[in-house]
Amino acid sequence: MIALAPLLLLLAPVQGPSSEADARRMAREMLEQLLAEEPKPYHFRDYLGKDLVTISSRPIASDHHGICQVDRLEIERDPSGAIRKVETIHQFRIVTGRGDKPRWDLRDEALEKSCAAAGPPDRWFTASDSYAAEAAVRGLLGLKEELLRPDPSPEAWSCRKRKACPDPKAIAERIDPLVPQHVAEGGHADVPCPEGTYCVSVSLANADCSNWVTQLRLEVDGGFRFHSARAGWQVSPHHCAATMFDPAVEG
Repeated sequence: MIALAPLLLLLAPVQGPSSEADARRMAREMLEQLLAEEPKPYHFRDYLGKDLVTISSRPIASDHHGICQVDRLEIERDPSGAIRKVETIHQFRIVTGRGDKPRWDLRDEALEKSCAAAGPPDRWFTASDSYAAEAAVRGLLGLKEELLRPDPSPEAWSCRKRKACPDPKAIAERIDPLVPQHVAEGGHADVPCPEGTYCVSVSLANADCSNWVTQLRLEVDGGFRFHSARAGWQVSPHHCAATMFDPAVEG
């Protein structure tokens, strides 16, 4: 059973209501709605050993054409069971049509119906909002197309100085544009976003079970157009042998 009082206190400041009573009421209503949509919270321990409880909303249409959204409340608990952290995570899924191509034209009731009928939890990925989600998918579509050309542009794929770039052809073959995994907005301290472009970072699978955190750069005048990509750093392959879930704490 989730301890509601600490949870409500943590959630309340996010809502911005006029009084503490309103904050508690609004937070309780939000939690009750989530519990109604997923009556059995999922309890597990992740590969870092964190004890987590998650509650997810049902899939709905996002505020962008062709994109479905699920909001997940993730509660981290300490060994005593007390709540350590509460975080809202947004997940997105691109609706596809013939040839598995994105349906960027899908909206309103048609999008709602498609999202409500979304199947198993595959092709869902995390992003800050639907804007970043669309940018990541469009960027990956452009990057894959460019890298698979017989003579790709040398400006399309680059690495940090003194870093050996992963083979672009090998990376391209592993790119699934519809599943960019975790999407982060903007640049990083060591990989700034060039002026005049919008940037998101994604994780691209490498041949040795590792991943390259890669910045996608897009031109935004008239829509997202792929500009270039830069591999930032390599994530250690140790996670391949890690246990993602501990069955002893599921339930």
